[in-house]
Amino acid sequence: MHVSSISVYGYHTAEGTIDEAYGEKHGLGYKMYKWAYYTRSKVLAEQRVWQAHRAGRIEATIIRPAWIYGQRDRTTIFRLANMIRTGKAKILGPGNNRLNVVYAGNIAECAIIAAHRSEAIGEAFNVSNDGEITQQQYFDLLAKALGAPPVRKHAPYSAAYFVAFLMECLGHAFNWKKPPFITRYAVWLMGRRSYFPADKARRVLGWKSTVTYDVGIPMTVKWYQEQPQGAAQSTPSPAAAGATA
Repeated sequence: MHVSSISVYGYHTAEGTIDEAYGEKHGLGYKMYKWAYYTRSKVLAEQRVWQAHRAGRIEATIIRPAWIYGQRDRTTIFRLANMIRTGKAKILGPGNNRLNVVYAGNIAECAIIAAHRSEAIGEAFNVSNDGEITQQQYFDLLAKALGAPPVRKHAPYSAAYFVAFLMECLGHAFNWKKPPFITRYAVWLMGRRSYFPADKARRVLGWKSTVTYDVGIPMTVKWYQEQPQGAAQSTPSPAAAGATA
């Protein structure tokens, strides 16, 4: 059982669906740019797994999760929550694009199912969503769980992508030790109009998301607020409290 990513398909941004058959037909790594280290590592890893499978050295099944959220996520939720609470969050584009975001526990369930199904051998499965949710709806659920105002500010996708590119250039030019605050990959995750359906996993494996967005997002926010950093961010400063009052 190899855990890959929908990133292996490359950086599709146009309207349309990208499924497993599309990947087989057009190959992996579409429009990978020079600094796409994460995507490149996922593509190379899949190629190694498929080579070993076709050579008869192993029997392989591959799942391709999308943007993962859930408890113990220390990468995304802290940043998003802080941006929403402070009013800095912006919707990329009109906000009606469908996101590929999936609860971590649902991915784990799919991995267990696929690992025990003979019909999964030699197959790849997108594990990429828990149903349909737009970028605006995702932010609305996060804001509601945080007790914050809804996100209503918007930024053009192309402008955000360009700013992310400049930040990456500066990071490499000055040898920053941490990734820039915004990257092209992050912009692509949030604002792309391409969609990665999980129909094959539901049809072949009988997988279904047992944790829905309206349950998983509040659970994730609750966990975040229980962490020292999240609790500190959730407690307004005296100045902020006075301003609110």
